[in-house]
Amino acid sequence: MTDNNHAAPLWIQLEDSSDQLNLFSACPVCFLSVIGPSSSSTGPKCNVMVISWLIAAGGDCLVMSMNKRRHTSTMLNSGSPVCLSIIGSHNEELALNVGSVSGRWGKSKFPQDYSNDKDQQTKTRDSNNDKTYASRGDQARMSKRAKKRQRFEMGIPGLRREKQGKEGKEAETFAIEGTLAHIHCQVVSKEESIIDDEHYFVRVAMLRAFVRTAHWDPDTKIFAPKSLEHSSTSSFLGSQSFGYVVRNPPTIDNAKLPVHSKLPQQNSALKCTGNHPKEAESAWIQLDDGKQFSRLLYPNPLCLLVFNGHEDRDKEGAANTVVLERVTATNNTGSFMFCIPNTSKHQGVFRTGGDASSARRSFLLSVPVQGMEGVVKTVKDCDRVGCSIGQDDKTTPETPEAAAGRISWQPILTDDPKWPHQRGIAGCIAHMPCRVYKVVRTDEATNPAMVVFANIEHALVHSNYWDKEKNRFVPKVGFATYLKRLGSDSFGYVSAIKTDGSGQPE
Repeated sequence: MTDNNHAAPLWIQLEDSSDQLNLFSACPVCFLSVIGPSSSSTGPKCNVMVISWLIAAGGDCLVMSMNKRRHTSTMLNSGSPVCLSIIGSHNEELALNVGSVSGRWGKSKFPQDYSNDKDQQTKTRDSNNDKTYASRGDQARMSKRAKKRQRFEMGIPGLRREKQGKEGKEAETFAIEGTLAHIHCQVVSKEESIIDDEHYFVRVAMLRAFVRTAHWDPDTKIFAPKSLEHSSTSSFLGSQSFGYVVRNPPTIDNAKLPVHSKLPQQNSALKCTGNHPKEAESAWIQLDDGKQFSRLLYPNPLCLLVFNGHEDRDKEGAANTVVLERVTATNNTGSFMFCIPNTSKHQGVFRTGGDASSARRSFLLSVPVQGMEGVVKTVKDCDRVGCSIGQDDKTTPETPEAAAGRISWQPILTDDPKWPHQRGIAGCIAHMPCRVYKVVRTDEATNPAMVVFANIEHALVHSNYWDKEKNRFVPKVGFATYLKRLGSDSFGYVSAIKTDGSGQPE
C-alpha cells in the first residue's frame, strides 16, 4: 500500500476530550512509549511497546491490560507520562518488530541511540553476516518465526522518535514517527489485583492529542482516512497478522452470507435448535480452550450483549440487549473487559458491584457482521429488544429501514446446569456465554463509567470465520466481515487483507 503520510504531514490538535475519545472508537492498535529514569552513564532510557488491549472508558480516561512481564510495565507508575501513537496499516512490519524485542536487557530499540557507537556498529555488521539481522528487503522473504528470532543489535529499522504532533516544544515523552495520531497521557493508576496475577489494569488520562489532517473529519468527528491513498488503522488478529479497518463496506458475495439458524447438535457444552434444520451442523465450530476464546476478541470487534437470565427479562419475556463498542481481551485465557458509559441505562444491571455479587451475572456475547448495521442501530436506539421489535412484530412499518433493523432470535440450549435457556441474535457469527467477575468505576466524581470484567465460559464460531491452522478469528475471502464503530452512526469494517482503503484488495 502506498502511503503519503511522510510527505510534509499536517496535524490538528484536538482540544475536546470527546474528540480525543473518538480516536479510540475503533479500538486501534497503538505504540505505547515511555521515558524511564535518567542514568548518569546513559541518560534517560526510552522504550516502546505495542498494545492492543486498550479501550476508551469515557471522559479523558483510557484503560488497558498490560502483561507484568513487559519491560514497559516496570517503567510505569502513577503520574508517569506516556504517549500512545496509533498505528497505520503501513506500520505493520514495524509493529511486529517492536513486539519481538524486549527493552529489559538494556538495549535500545531505537537506531538513533547507536549513531555514534562504533563498537556497536561493528558488532552489528558481524551480526548481519551471521543472519541474525535482516535488511528490509530480506525481511519480506523471511518466515514469521525467523523474524521473531532477530536480535536487532543496532535497533529496529525505521523506528524513530519524534515530537508529538510535530510540536515545537519539548515534551515529557515522545511519539513514534510515521503513525496516524499522537495522544499524550498520564498514568492514573497501575493495579495488580483487578484482572489476574499476570496483568496490570492500567488507567491513563489523556492530556492532549494530535491527529493527521488526512485522517480527521472535523464535521463528523470521525477518525478514518479521507482518501484511498492514506493508511487505515489496524486490528490485531493474532499469529503476527493484522486486519485493516476501512470506512467503506468491502464487497461481499451475497451467496456467502452465513446462515446462523442452528448450532451444532452434539453432546457438547452448547447445542441449539432452530427453524431451519437444513443447515449443516458442521457450519459451527465449538472452541475448547481459553486461548481460542481470547482470539475471538483480539480484533476488538463491536459486540452485542444479551442478558438471558430470568431476572433480566421484562414481563413480556424480552431480554435486555446492549451494544458494546468498547470491548477488549485482557489475557490469553478467555478474560475480557468492556465499558458501560455513564449515559447507558443498562448500568443498573451491573450496579450490584463487588466480586461475589457480580459473579452471578451471566450474559451471551455475540459478534454481528456487515449487513447487520440496522440491527445494531435498533439495539442502540432502544432500551431493550424482544418480540415487540422482532421478526414477528406485525406493527412495524414495512420499510427498508425497518426490515434492516428487524431482530430475529436464535435459541441456544446448553447442558451446563449453570446456564439458563439462552437466546442470541441471529446473523451473528460467534456466540460466547460469559460471566462477570468484577465491576469497577473509572472515576465516580468526573466520569462514573463502569468497566466490567468477565470470563468467556463457552464459545461457538461459524466455520467461515475461524482459521483452524492459526487459531484466528478471520472471515474467509468474500464473506461479510465484523464491525467497528467509528463514531456517530458510522461503521468501520475489518478487512482481513490489505486493501486500497476502500475495502477492496490492493
